[in-house]
Amino acid sequence: MHAFLDRIERAMAACAGVVTLLLMAATALDAASRYLLHRPITGMVEVTGDYAIVAIVFLSLSHASRQGSLIRIPMFVQWLPASVERWVNHAVQLLSVAVALLLAGAMVGQLQDSIAMRTMSVGAVEYVLWPSYVVALAGLSALALRLLIDLPRVGSKTTGIFADSPDL
Repeated sequence: MHAFLDRIERAMAACAGVVTLLLMAATALDAASRYLLHRPITGMVEVTGDYAIVAIVFLSLSHASRQGSLIRIPMFVQWLPASVERWVNHAVQLLSVAVALLLAGAMVGQLQDSIAMRTMSVGAVEYVLWPSYVVALAGLSALALRLLIDLPRVGSKTTGIFADSPDL
């Protein structure tokens, strides 16, 4: 399961990276078109907000968790006895799994509603919105699975948000 999830996370992170590059290129083209030709690219703002940003954020969540790149505040537990710190870290990990699953469940509902109601964007260009819900659901599901798989290693300081990192 670890190897499979690692491959999925790498693929999702690579997709997020490609979308980031495409977003940068599209933004540069839009800015050039806007200021040089006085004609912005129609729908660029909507598409970036509805698809690109969603893809960049949600597709990189699980990979960021695996790398220990998500925000953490260790000062709250660093003074606790080791046994209490381990218990608190496990509780935080379980809470994180629950929140990720709760958000994924809500995303399933949003996806179903978006498909059933044929939700379209509002703006200069019309397009369906359900694909962004699919991307968000995939990212949240991968995050929940990563957090769950890492649960036995919590406290080892080698995984996810509990990995050792240099002091800033």
